[in-house]
Parts: sequence; structure tokens; C-alpha cells
Amino acid sequence: MKYLISVLIALFVLGSASAFAQTTPSGTMTETERAQLDSLRRSGIEALYNLDYDKAQKDFKEIVRLYPNHPAGPQLLAARVWIKTLYESRRLQSSLYSSESFYSSGDDKVDPKVVEEFRNLTRDAQRRCESRLKENPKDVEALDWLAAIEGLKASFEEAVERRHLAALRDGDDSVDHHREVLKLDPAFVDAGLTVGLYEYVVGSLPLPIKVIAGITGFRGSRKRGLQMLERVAKEGNWSRDDARTLLIVLYTREKRYVDALAHARELSAKYPRNYLFRLEAADALVSQAELERKNKNVEAAVRAEREAFATFDDLLLD
Repeated sequence: MKYLISVLIALFVLGSASAFAQTTPSGTMTETERAQLDSLRRSGIEALYNLDYDKAQKDFKEIVRLYPNHPAGPQLLAARVWIKTLYESRRLQSSLYSSESFYSSGDDKVDPKVVEEFRNLTRDAQRRCESRLKENPKDVEALDWLAAIEGLKASFEEAVERRHLAALRDGDDSVDHHREVLKLDPAFVDAGLTVGLYEYVVGSLPLPIKVIAGITGFRGSRKRGLQMLERVAKEGNWSRDDARTLLIVLYTREKRYVDALAHARELSAKYPRNYLFRLEAADALVSQAELERKNKNVEAAVRAEREAFATFDDLLLD
């Protein structure tokens, strides 16, 4: 159970997971309106990745003002609340979630006003999705946003409130709705982020647990999960960087440190104000150096260590 939670949460603490749904045509929006919404959303997401919460809030509030019936505004504002809360409580670091101490009760309670704000925003966004789905149960965009909301709720419940069972329930709902999205539109690449993560997690379970999970209907493939995530990283729309962020974590687990380093470098260059990607790059270099030393490749190990230490020094100077 803790392994499942730690892998799921790794997706959300570094990136924004499925908080940003893929764009699909909407019959109630003109091309100009769609372009304006996408521009504001892209600007706000970039601000979030760069840890600029004021800019993100400004952009997302403008979406609420211009598109009062669309779920994007409250959904993205809720994502901002969640990421800002993690940052202020020093929980924006994937290694934290591998620690047993994280799953103990703990005394670091979140401000009830923050929880209330988050719940109000996600409730509003979910209401807007459900209203559209009542009119058209096969509305792919609404289904995608609903899955995104459920995934975001799961991440908040796990990383902030530590409500593990509630997080698993919402996470399961998110996967189910994204599977439905893919059935309706197999070309909807971004939906593969959630489903691919699910496939990887279930496929990575120890054999005895995997057998029990299979009996109860939970099946997955680690290989297929990685392939889905790699496709999102290459071909995705809004979730491309989310997939790259997740792959850093999973490649590290697979001891594919060179691949993890490549994604960390790319994201660090794209989002220079987000120090987390530089930390991930340095961690990958340290792990690669250890691997090189085990293989008696001393020169390669020294090079990796020097680059890692230089990265740590740069972070201290920032």
C-alpha cells in the first residue's frame, strides 16, 4: 500500500500531473475564445512550473472571469493552491514520500482555510464538468477535466492531508475516467499519463500482491506503463512535461540514471526558476557515479561526481 502511494505521489510533487487537461474542440467556444483560454492556461502553467504563484493566480483568475462555465479556471486555481502549499511546507521533493516517517500521523497540520479553499475550487470545477456530462455523457473534454480534478484531489489528500484511503479512491476514479476518455478518443494522448502510471504501479507490485490484485481486477504491465508515459512525453499536448517529470522518478527507480538525467536537464533549462529539476539532475549524477564505480569505470564516475557537486554549488549560490 505504501509503495503504491509513494509512486503515485511522486507524479504530483514534482510536476502537475493531470491537472492540465488536453485541449479538445468545444462546440460552445469560438476559435478565438479557445486560443485565448489556451494562451492564459499555458502562461499560468509555465508560471507554476517556475514557482511563480502570483503570476499563475493572475492568469487563472482571468480564465474564471472570461469563462465562468468552464472547469479550467477553478481547476487550475486549485492546482496552484496545492503546489504552493507543498512548497511552503517543504514537501516539493520526491524523496520525502519514500520515507516511512511521512506516513506516520505527524504534527504539521495544514491551515484549515487552505483546505477549505482547495475543496471549494475543486467542488466548483467538478460541478461544471458534471453539468456538461449530464447533457452529453460522451463529452471527452469534460471527462478529461473530471479525471484531472479527481487526480488533483487525490494528490492533495495524500501529500497535504495524508488521507491515504481518500486519495486512493479519487485516484482510482481518475484512472477510470481517463480510460473512458481513451476509449472514446484513442488519439487523446495526454490521458495516457494517468493510465500509464497505473499500469506501471500495478505491474511493479511484488508477485504475491500482484496475484491478489489480479484476482480483484487490478492488472497492469510495467513495460506497457513506461511506453505509455514515454509516448505522452513525446507526443502529448499539455501533459508532456508532466510525463517527463514522472519519468525522472521512474527511470531512477529502474536505475536508468542517464535517461533520468536527460529529462531533468531538459526541464531545468525550460524552467530555470524551478530548482527541483536541478536537484533531480544532481541526484541522477550521484547515482550514475555510484553505478560507474561498481562497474570499475572510475573516470566516468569522477566526471559524474564533479558535475553533481558543481550543480549543488550553483544551487547554494542562487
